[in-house]
Amino acid sequence: MAQEDSKSGSSEEQSPKYWRAILGDICQLPSFPRATGDPNRYVECVRQAADVTDRKDLGIWLLRECLPGYEFVASARRCKTVRSNCQTTTTQQQYCPQQQEVVQQPQSCPLVQGGVQNAAYQGICSWMVDPLAKDPESCTHFLQCQPAPNNLYCGRWQRMPCAPATIFDEQAQVCVWDTSSQPASLPTPAPYVPTQAQQNSQCGCTGGVQIGSCNQNYQCPGQSVCQVGQQNGNQCMVCCYFRKKAKRA
Repeated sequence: MAQEDSKSGSSEEQSPKYWRAILGDICQLPSFPRATGDPNRYVECVRQAADVTDRKDLGIWLLRECLPGYEFVASARRCKTVRSNCQTTTTQQQYCPQQQEVVQQPQSCPLVQGGVQNAAYQGICSWMVDPLAKDPESCTHFLQCQPAPNNLYCGRWQRMPCAPATIFDEQAQVCVWDTSSQPASLPTPAPYVPTQAQQNSQCGCTGGVQIGSCNQNYQCPGQSVCQVGQQNGNQCMVCCYFRKKAKRA
């Protein structure tokens, strides 16, 4: 499990929140690999097989390991070689002094003012620790903090599109189906049989947010669950995601 540090949106307390990347849970693509407490491991948002979900823009968090002799470097977003300081002495013995290098942990950009709640396109952000943010100009987009050139901790908010017919849910940290704007069925002169996709679009989730359709084996991406209901006398199956609250430190 990886922890991401982000600034709290509360005006009363500016204590940090911890956003958890839960292994096996859904994530929004594309996402950057995240550091963990173990320098030899990191978490990555990986796309699932096409037969598991109808959403190509969603993945699940998986734990990855670096190759032997490599460590995950958060600033590089990849595993890098661990340099050895070992030397061979005149007596042909190997001497390996202890490394005194400072390990750079993920941290906030010192130039950021106001935190994620003030996120705006091309604004300064902390790309190592900031979660995805809502786009104040469009609910069908979200803002992702991407690294700025020649700067270790600072980045800029970039606008990313959601998949068609979806909107960004800031609490779930993924784009979910927009159930509020789906049009009603139009009358037709001839008998009409709705397709499975249309049946799914009319279904709703009880207590969760709708992110897609279940497959034929009632499977859904990540830790979302398949809910089966009836719509116009037909069975409908939708994937529902139940939000996990961010925990304070």
